[in-house]
Amino acid sequence: VHPLLGISGLAAGGVGNLPMLLAGFAYDFETNGLPWWHKEFKAYSLSIGLEPGVAWVLPLQHPESPISPSDQADFFASMRPVMESRDVPKIAHNCLFDDLVWYRLSGYLPYCTFDTMIAAHVLDENRPKTLMELQHGNNGATAQQMIEEKVYQFAVVCNFVLVRLHSS
Repeated sequence: VHPLLGISGLAAGGVGNLPMLLAGFAYDFETNGLPWWHKEFKAYSLSIGLEPGVAWVLPLQHPESPISPSDQADFFASMRPVMESRDVPKIAHNCLFDDLVWYRLSGYLPYCTFDTMIAAHVLDENRPKTLMELQHGNNGATAQQMIEEKVYQFAVVCNFVLVRLHSS
């Protein structure tokens, strides 16, 4: 996992520093669990994965985030061409939620090309749909074990599942 701290990497240049985003990526927000429209809602982090096992994590509204709101706004502005493009594959788990979080933080709605939650439902409507439950079936990790992982490690698992489900 590559945490994006300060003015470096993805946080500093968005698409300009990571042109490989144009080939497609998975993204996922970690939040405080409140609805995206609630006044106390917080998006703690955004993870972006380009391949299984590799993720960039941008700490957002986490109390210990070193990235200023101004730098976060610059990041979201730099991502706009990619996120609105229909030509760049973007994978999320529950686009309906993540895209509304993206909208709340950026002021624009991204174009999600593949939703793994919908795909999981199409494959088996009775199967659990959370990332942790889907991951449990893939590598044997229990939800409790995953909860005990650090936020950065969890981001890698989420992106692994997203990319794996998309390629299935």
